[in-house]
This record gives sequence, C-alpha cells and structure tokens, in this order.
Amino acid sequence: MAKRDILCSAFTMASLFCVATGGAFAQSDDQGGVDELVVTAQKREESAQDVPIAITALSARAIEDQQMLTMESLQGVVPNLYMGQALSGNTTPKMFLRGIGVDNQVFSFDSPIGLYVDGVYRARTTGALSDFFDVERVEMLRGPQGTLYGRNSSVGALNIIHPAPPLDRARVRAEVAVGSVEQRDARLSVGAPLVEGRVGADLSIVRRQNDGWMRNVTTGEQALDEDITALRGALLFNLNDSVSLTLRGDAMWDFSQGAQATLYNPGVFGDDPDNDPYTYEASPESGKVNKVIPWGASAALEADIGSASLTSITAYRRLTFRNANDVDGYAAFRTFEVDRQDLNESQFSQEVFLTGDHIGGAPIQWTSGIFYFHEDNEFYWGLRVLDFILGPPATSHFDQETNSAAIYAQADFPVSERLTGTLGARYTWEEKDFRGEQFLPNGGGLDPSFQFNGVASTYRTTWHAALNYEVTDDAILYINSGTGFRSGGFNGNATTVADITSGAFGPEKTFITELGAKTEWFSRRLRLNVDYYYAEYTDMQQAIVDGNGQVTTSNAQATADGIELELTAVPVDGLEVFGSLGTVNFEFEGSPFGQRDTPETVGRLGAIYTFDIGAEGGSLSFGGDVNYQSTYFFDPVTPDTYVDPVYVYDAHITYETSGEKWRVTLAGYNLTDEYYPNHAFHIGPTGSPIDSLVAHVQFPNLPRRWLLTLGYRY
Repeated sequence: MAKRDILCSAFTMASLFCVATGGAFAQSDDQGGVDELVVTAQKREESAQDVPIAITALSARAIEDQQMLTMESLQGVVPNLYMGQALSGNTTPKMFLRGIGVDNQVFSFDSPIGLYVDGVYRARTTGALSDFFDVERVEMLRGPQGTLYGRNSSVGALNIIHPAPPLDRARVRAEVAVGSVEQRDARLSVGAPLVEGRVGADLSIVRRQNDGWMRNVTTGEQALDEDITALRGALLFNLNDSVSLTLRGDAMWDFSQGAQATLYNPGVFGDDPDNDPYTYEASPESGKVNKVIPWGASAALEADIGSASLTSITAYRRLTFRNANDVDGYAAFRTFEVDRQDLNESQFSQEVFLTGDHIGGAPIQWTSGIFYFHEDNEFYWGLRVLDFILGPPATSHFDQETNSAAIYAQADFPVSERLTGTLGARYTWEEKDFRGEQFLPNGGGLDPSFQFNGVASTYRTTWHAALNYEVTDDAILYINSGTGFRSGGFNGNATTVADITSGAFGPEKTFITELGAKTEWFSRRLRLNVDYYYAEYTDMQQAIVDGNGQVTTSNAQATADGIELELTAVPVDGLEVFGSLGTVNFEFEGSPFGQRDTPETVGRLGAIYTFDIGAEGGSLSFGGDVNYQSTYFFDPVTPDTYVDPVYVYDAHITYETSGEKWRVTLAGYNLTDEYYPNHAFHIGPTGSPIDSLVAHVQFPNLPRRWLLTLGYRY
C-alpha cells in the first residue's frame, strides 16, 4: 500500500475512532468541549461553524499551544495549503492553495491568495511571513473570495487579526527564547488605557536572531539565518458610544540571509565538495545582499448609523527590497548570478462598507461596499549568465502603476426556518500601466532598442451563491459556488523586449463549487468539518522560470477537485486531538506542464495532553504532531526536481504556573531531521548544451532544531 493510502486510512480511522468513542468518554458533559471561535470571514461577527464556506480559524490560544511561531506554521494546519520560504528570503512566503499560487515573487505577478492584515490588503507578499506573536486570531478562507474581498482573491484569503488596544485594564505579554544555532528571540507586547473607557494603546516588539544553518565552504560565512526586528502599534479612540477610530502602524527590518544554492546534480565545472546540502559555494566577486523593509499605517473608522454599521479602512504601505545572490553553486565560475534585484513599492487602499441585519422588516443580513486600490512598483533586475562567454549583464528597469476599483454586495436571506440562501456579486475594474527600459553594462547608458510601454486592463463581474441548511443546532450542510479572477499583466523578469511581450498573460478566471458539512458531536466534544470542491480554471497563469532565468507564461485550462477534512476532539478533559487532510487532483488541457508545489495529499495529526500538578502547582502539557506531504515538484519540465513524500515530526512540553502568568516551553521541530528542498531548479534549459555544462541547484529546508521559551503575561 502506498504511503499516501496509509495516511488516508489513518485519518479515516482516527475520525471514526473519535466518533465511535467520543460519547463514551464525554458522557453527556457539556464542559471541557471544543472552543467556539467567532470570526469576521463575511465582514460580520459570527461563529466559524455557521459560515457556509471552507474556513480554517485559529484562536490566539490554539496558536500558542500548538507552537505556531510564524505564518509558515499554517502549512499542514490548513488543508491543501503549501507554505514555504521563497527564494527572496526568510520573511517572504511561497503560498499555494488547492494548487494555485505564485512561485516567483516578481512584482508583476499577483498572488491569487489575498493577504489581509487587520482588514488591509497587502499586494506584495515580500516581507509578509510575519511572526504570530500577539495575534488575536487567524482565518484562512478556501475557495474564490470574489465578492467581499479585494483584488485577486481567486482561490482564497488569509486574514490576520490583532487585538484591539485595551480600554479597561493594562495587559503585558513578554517572551524570551534560546535555541539551536544560537537562536535568540525576544518578544514584548504592552497595552494600556490612556483614558479609561475612551482611549487605549498597545505596542509590540519582536526580535529574532540566529547564527544560520548554512556555511560557505570558502569563506566560512553563514546563511539561512535570522536577523529580524518588527514593531506594531495601535491607538483606539472611542469617540462616543457608537463611533470608534483605530490607528495602526507597523514596520519590519529583515536583514537575514536566506537559503543559498547548493549543488545536487552538478555540471562539468565541479561538484558538491562535501555532499552536504547545508554548505555552499559563492563567487568572491558576487555580492550577497538581502534587505526587506515593509512598513505601513492605517485608519479604521467604525460607526453605528441606525439600522446599519459603517466601516471605513484607509491604508498606505511601502516596501523596500534589495537582493543579490550567487545561485549557481560555484565559487570558481560566475555562471548564474542575480547581480541586482531591487524593488521600491508603495500602495494606497480605501474601503468603505456597510453591514445590516434587516432590509425593511425582512431578516436579511447584508453587506455592501466599495474598494479602491493604487500601487506603484519600480524594479531593477540584473542577471549574470556565463559572463566569461556573454560578458557582464545589462540591467532592466521597470515601472508598473496599478489602479483598481470595485463595488460589491452580498446578502443572507432565510428560505425557510432552517434553510438560508446567500447571493453576492462584485464588479471590478483594473488597469496596469507597464513601462520598461534597459541600461547597458558598465555604465553604457540606456539601450535605445529596449523601450516598452503597455497597458493591461481587466473588467470582471464575480459572484457567490450558497445554500446553508441547519440539520440540527450542531450541524449544517452547505453548497456554494462562486467565481474569482487574477488580473493579467506583463513579464517583469524580462531581459529583452521580446521576453516582455511573449511573457504577457491574460486574466485568470476561477469557478469553484463546494459541498460541505460542519458538525459538532457529544456536547461539542468532537468537531468534524469536511468539504468536497470542484474547480475550473480558465487561462490559468503558469509562470515558468526557465534555465536562463527568464519567466515564461502559459495560460492553461485545467480542472481540479479534492476533499478537505478538519478534526478537533476533546475525548476526555485535558486531551485535545486535532488533524487535517487535503487532496487535490489536477487535469490540464492545452499545457504540457503539471502543477508545481502541489502535493496530491497533505495531512496533519497531533494531540496535546494537559494535567494539573496539585492544587496550586500549575499545569504540565505534552504535545506533538506529524505533518505529511506526498510527492510534488518545483519545475514541471525537469523530473529530478521532484520531492519524495515528507513526514515532519514536532513535539513540545510546557509548564504553566497557576493563574497562567508564567509559561516555560521546550519545543523540538523536525525531530527526525527530515531533509527536503524548499526549491530546486536547473541552470540552463533541460536538454540544451549548457544543461550539463552548468549545474542543478537546490535550497534546503530547516533541519532538526530546538527552542526553549520563557513567557510572562499579565
């Protein structure tokens, strides 16, 4: 039997075991069950179990108990989510959901997974792999969010929500941690009322640092390290009993060095000197630079205006990204290097929406709003390829200005006592103005043959429809269908005008239907949610990075389907069991490529057991989980970039004092030291003369490691 089949059987048996035995363990006790979580997935507060869409919701306590340190921890927790570090650095995620995502974090390619932090849309995910310290909750919505959410949320939306500043009492949370490779972390969050009941403030500071997991065999320089500082602050003004204003600001400075290229199938110029994926070579002349500095500010106004509530969110963000790297795995030859990759980005967004519970006398819950977005990107790109043959590289310079506006509405209406319908629609206009030029090598000025100006416009109406049937107070069945889109554009990785035009791509359209059930059993001792989805992708954007470093695109037609399961159980007081399972099956039309970064099966199974130590001795917790991914690949045209099935085991032990003020946790990650690359590619087109001449490289995952954390809260 294949490992995938074994895992599927294990999850099925685990689910049946909990269903069969939960009643015996729980008796009819309504205490100690699974916590209810209120979400704002549909821009109104409601129980996650009542929302007729596939959604994974995590509370602050669950994030802390399961040792989810950063956004990368969502992999395995969210069914059918692939989350890893992109080549750009430690704080830039590579996200794929149900097989759709962005592998190359170039400014001209938009993510189909909308990222929203405290209601603010973030167009660039560079620097967005944030720390989960002091997060109130996380919501991952699966499927197209083409009605209520902003741009390009065609396969999902990730909402990260921080707590509002306190108005009644001060709060403090602090952590220090030490771990492998001289890991040194410090986190502090302080909140207090400035004017009781009227004005509150909070401030969070995070510092992460370690000495790195990779070593340059020539110079001894370290890489795959952390050097990150982040700040977040907020002010809350209760202007009166019906109007509040929240001002937020955040900034991050990331000077980490991400994973470096190491040879796995070398060319004739050399081989891996020690067969160790955590050592690397780099040309002494190459400059290794990584600097990621995102910052932003927002103002959220909330007001009750009679029969409706109004929310206005105004936000401005900036991103500075500097990156240069030697990615060919050789020290003696400058065969393939990123000489320069500089991005200056700014965005402004404005959203205003109304929500209400009635239309006239009818009990119809509704939301209606408008959204505006403006973004400027300036990007410099220089790629050195075989400079001893081709000479030093030119530098491409691109500017892209994006304007987008939308109007939307959605309503939930009763069809019968237990049946509720949902209808929603959104109209979006978007335009991208793209300009390109190129500077000749060695200060030679502008290349007169390299001039490009183009405009890509998109006009789309997307919709959402659902039926939600309440079988019992603890179980609903739902069916929903909807559409989404990802806007088109031009190739921002081009080194010739021909690359720009041949790499242009049209908008990607998504249609998905879901059938699902959300259930709770045995006085909320068991929560079991399951859904089946079927997706049709028209003009699906496949950004393929070839061996020359160029990005080509293919607008393919594809269908995909799969199942998703989420399980949480408290069979006895003190024991929590949790798990997830996701499958995806792609079928393509008109494309020779498969779908990268997409395991056919992903799953997670874990448990936490907590027991008290005497009357005032506090509590002790033991927890662990295993994450599984079936085979997947990074490059659809090169079979040896396939990754074998992966099992990753994590575990932790926590002591918490009575009153929950002090907490000590010893955690271990990747306990079996499982190795798998986060990325791999060929340098040189497969089968070409330089394919065997140069190299095939990979970028390693984090190995086995430990972390000891001391925490305090007040």
